[in-house]
Amino acid sequence: MADLTSVAPMLKETWPDAFETAFSNEIVGIARIEQTSEGLSEDMSGRYAVVPMKVRRNQGIGSRAERAILPLPGKQGFVGTRVTLRYQYGVGDITVQGLKLADREPRSFVNLLDQEMTGLRDDVMKDYARQFYGDGSGTLCTVTDITVGDNEDVEVDSVQYLEPEMRVDFVTTAGPTVAVTSAEIVAVNEATKVVTFDVDVETPGTNGDVIVRTGDYNQEINGLGAFLGGDEVQNLDAATEPTWEAPIFTDSGLPELTTRCCGLRLWTLRAVVPVSRSRLCLPISVVVVRSSLT
Repeated sequence: MADLTSVAPMLKETWPDAFETAFSNEIVGIARIEQTSEGLSEDMSGRYAVVPMKVRRNQGIGSRAERAILPLPGKQGFVGTRVTLRYQYGVGDITVQGLKLADREPRSFVNLLDQEMTGLRDDVMKDYARQFYGDGSGTLCTVTDITVGDNEDVEVDSVQYLEPEMRVDFVTTAGPTVAVTSAEIVAVNEATKVVTFDVDVETPGTNGDVIVRTGDYNQEINGLGAFLGGDEVQNLDAATEPTWEAPIFTDSGLPELTTRCCGLRLWTLRAVVPVSRSRLCLPISVVVVRSSLT
């Protein structure tokens, strides 16, 4: 009697016309910020860009009676804030065989080169969106227990930004010094916050080390963390320039939060965290996506 077992060699496999993505590429935070190059040259070069900013009002004003002595003259106050240029890179690798054999239907569902470049562009922008929330140090998480499990396992305070195959450094911030470099993440346990690597990280690493993408330490853009976490940003200190101070709002019921970007323009953002400050900088960055053929 013929059944599914006997006819299995004759049955075809049905494949959809396209593939699905198991993760989200949506960019929320940075997409809500209006970005502009107004007043900035397209040929920025050197170590940083200097953005002139007005930080003080002319205080030569006042109310007087008729024939009274006028107020002493004042002036506007200007400073130059330094915005360090940052560069984002994405690198892919495709073999010549893969390029030739996966270029169109019916050979493959998609063009391999197009998919790799499109995906890499999305991945770079997703990481750029992560940096929007950071402080410029590149910190993904902090090691809380270096001795948990095997020598390849560590416990961290957050696994939100960690993914398998990501290559990271362990950085001891005092110095700073790189304790472990180019360690590849093998597995991430979201329940226990234990991360497994492909090399021994217990011997050189220590509790309190920060984990960053390999080579990224202090190379990322100044994000919200930089402007919400300290008073001195971009060579301006709120202690000497009070208008650069970022007030803290602790009422989680506040519907809106007004932010400034280099003193050039005001925005209104929907508050997404209960504790926020009102200073925001427009990061200057160059995104480079590159592929190589082997």
